[in-house]
Amino acid sequence: LDEVKGQVGKNRQEQIDDLILDLTEQRGRAKMTLESLALVGFLVEVGRWAKRELSEKWKVSRAQQETVLTDKVQVETTVPDQLKSIIAEKSEHEVMRIVALIERKRDAIDRARHAKLADREEHDAQKLTKAAFEQRTKEHNSTIQQMLDDIADDLNDLGFDVERTSV
Repeated sequence: LDEVKGQVGKNRQEQIDDLILDLTEQRGRAKMTLESLALVGFLVEVGRWAKRELSEKWKVSRAQQETVLTDKVQVETTVPDQLKSIIAEKSEHEVMRIVALIERKRDAIDRARHAKLADREEHDAQKLTKAAFEQRTKEHNSTIQQMLDDIADDLNDLGFDVERTSV
């Protein structure tokens, strides 16, 4: 469209500029929709980790809508609307930056959880002493705790209020 724009009159150039803007905005919205869907699934995962790893129940709220992250149906029904309101008030760049931060922390949690499982297998196979196993488990748990704390902060930055209670 940019190449064609130079070959037409001013009126058509303005129409082409409007079309380029519309297409760019649609692509951005489609990308944010995909990111929103990924974030919905991720929040369900965060709720499970919080419960399993920290014995915590997490609720996120925004605009008088509260969502319990361990309730998949509730997350899938309320979070998309909450995300739409967040996206409407923040720049796409800011939302994408925060989502990318959360993704990196998710990867760190996955690595720590896999390392815990590997250590458990080594301990069960008697390749790792009990003291070493306990120390490594403590380190992995600390990493998971830190990443979940950081994710709670990121969700706050994104526009959610996060409430954490012991189970």
